[in-house]
Amino acid sequence: MFIFNFFIFLGGTFLLGLGVWVIVDPTGFREIIAANPLMFMGAYLVLAMGAMLFLLGFLGCCGAIRENKCLLLFFFMFILVIFLAELSAAILAFLFRENLTRDFFTKELKKHYQGNNSTDIFTSTWNSVMVTFECCGVNGPEDFGETLHFKAH
Repeated sequence: MFIFNFFIFLGGTFLLGLGVWVIVDPTGFREIIAANPLMFMGAYLVLAMGAMLFLLGFLGCCGAIRENKCLLLFFFMFILVIFLAELSAAILAFLFRENLTRDFFTKELKKHYQGNNSTDIFTSTWNSVMVTFECCGVNGPEDFGETLHFKAH
C-alpha cells in the first residue's frame, strides 16, 4: 500500500507542477487556453487535482506506515472526493465535447492570429508553441491562409 500511495504522491506532484506551469507560464500558454473558459478552468482543475493527489499520497503513505486509522479514514474520504470529481469531469467533457475539437482550435486560430511579427500575446504564444513542437497551426500551414491577418495582406 505504501508503494501504491507513493506513486499517487508522485503523480500529484507532477500534476501540481503542470498546473502551476500552465497558470504562470512566461511564454503565454495561458493566453491560448484563456480563449475558452472551459479550458481555462481545466488548468485550475489540474492544479486542484494535483494538490489533492499530493495530499492523498502523503496521507496514504503516512497512514500505511503508521497503520493510523484516522489517516486512513482521511485517505478514504479523499479517494471518494476524487472519484466524484472525476465523474463530474467526465460528464462535463461529454457535455462540452464540441469545444475540445480540432475545429474549435482552428477557428480560434483563424480569428485571433495576427502574423509573425505581432506583439499580441495570443499570436506570440502560438508562435512559441509551433517552434517548441516543430509544427505549423492546428492541422497544418493551411490554417493560416484564412486568418484575418493574412486575408488583409
